[in-house]
Amino acid sequence: MSSFVADATIDPPSKVIGTGLFGDDGFDEVDDGMLLDPPDPVDLLIAHTHAEDPANQQSRPLDFIRAKLSDLKKDNKKLRERVADLEQTLSIVQTAQEWTMGKGMTQEQAHRMQEIKALLEQADRAKKEMQNFTGASRAAMYEKLRACKAALRREKQDKLEMKDRLMHCFDHARAHRDMHRKLARQREEEHETWNNVLKEMKERHQRELRRLAGDPAALASDRRDQLSHYGEQVMSELSALQQHLKEVRSETVDAVILEGDDFEDFLEPTGRVGSQGELLRDAF
Repeated sequence: MSSFVADATIDPPSKVIGTGLFGDDGFDEVDDGMLLDPPDPVDLLIAHTHAEDPANQQSRPLDFIRAKLSDLKKDNKKLRERVADLEQTLSIVQTAQEWTMGKGMTQEQAHRMQEIKALLEQADRAKKEMQNFTGASRAAMYEKLRACKAALRREKQDKLEMKDRLMHCFDHARAHRDMHRKLARQREEEHETWNNVLKEMKERHQRELRRLAGDPAALASDRRDQLSHYGEQVMSELSALQQHLKEVRSETVDAVILEGDDFEDFLEPTGRVGSQGELLRDAF
């Protein structure tokens, strides 16, 4: 940067730019060399017509020359912009250097000038980086965007799969909870049943102990239990006998007409046991 500034102080900006880039004549010779004969109006009309209708485009003579000329004009425009930036930067640096050499500066002003120079260099680098970004980094940006979209798609798919797994887990948990509730209820019922059985066994054991000890109340309770059991047994046997007599009557008496009322006295028409059966029941 210092060497460039020193060269700029010796030669004027126009001379440096003209001799360094495009020769002694500057842009005039370049423009004169690049200018061609005026285009034919017919060619312009044909080009305009084909440009509006892409389906009717046809190859024309000297198309490659027109394309080359268009590229050269674009490059020339870029070079002009670059030269304008360099001229502006060089003029600022030369003005600052002339002002420094002519008037003299304090240490603080010199520090300020160094900061200004650094800012100009940073602006130049930022502009170059921006051009590189717009040109070369666009493909990388598109690639990164594509990768981000793919990652987002995978994340959505993973979330859907996780949701399905959670739904299955909730269903299994609900089934296990219902099964656990049913088992707990069954356990409570079994516990209550076994408690009743255990209570009955304890009471029976206590009665047996009182009976062995000669307690009159225990003996009376045992007698009542025995009589109750005996009565239940007799009633079950009488019911069985009544059922048997009914079957015998249906097989014999209902099918055969008997003379006399001896059998009818023993068996009543209602199917119940007669007076003899009642006597047996009263005896028991």
